[in-house]
Amino acid sequence: MDQERTEIAVRQGQARIPDPEDGALLLLNSLQRVELTDTGLSEIGVGGQRNILRNGNLSQSLDPHWTIYTLAKERPDQSDGEAIRPDDRAVVIFDRSGTGHIELGITQRLNQDVRGAQSLYVTALLKVDNQSVPVCGANGTECPIMLRVTYLDTLGGLHEWLQGFYYLSGPYLDVCSISICESQPQHIQIPQSAWFAYTSPDLIELFMERNLEPATIVSVDVYASGHTFTSEVDDVALLLED
Repeated sequence: MDQERTEIAVRQGQARIPDPEDGALLLLNSLQRVELTDTGLSEIGVGGQRNILRNGNLSQSLDPHWTIYTLAKERPDQSDGEAIRPDDRAVVIFDRSGTGHIELGITQRLNQDVRGAQSLYVTALLKVDNQSVPVCGANGTECPIMLRVTYLDTLGGLHEWLQGFYYLSGPYLDVCSISICESQPQHIQIPQSAWFAYTSPDLIELFMERNLEPATIVSVDVYASGHTFTSEVDDVALLLED
């Protein structure tokens, strides 16, 4: 659920949903779903994968579904860089020239219930044109493009899944093994200035392997981390199957 829509899904049994326009009841059966918005009810969907991100293809302006943010800027005298969606292209570009660490990205709040979900995949088109820090830095936290899924388990614990991408080789390991990288991802080297189509492993399966039963997907972030970087993202999706 978010401020503009509520998704109602029936896993077993039936549910009667009132249409906000005329009060008429809509009957949903097992494995059916519908979205409730300020304009009324959507068409009924049945099972299968669906993208639970809003404006994941970036065909519209970022606001209101995506929020640009910066974090952990090391040197106040250096540039913040910029995350922009050009008017003539359905992409987001992360661009920064400077020294000292910064995280620059876009985030979408979801608060999506995933209890009982069969699978969950992240897909995205990614490109890195420039990076000054080799690999993903000494600690594996400074990739020029990164994906992050934040979720709550059924006991209320907050967790993160991360995946980074880079092209520039160097002396550092391609893993993030420090404590803040709970999932300890192995980052992926991709060709410079070429689009790379990424599909994650099944995140539900990964979480369960760590004895973490996911309850709620809190948010999804796409970001760049490091000193100087230029990277792009297009067509990001979070595919949920009930």
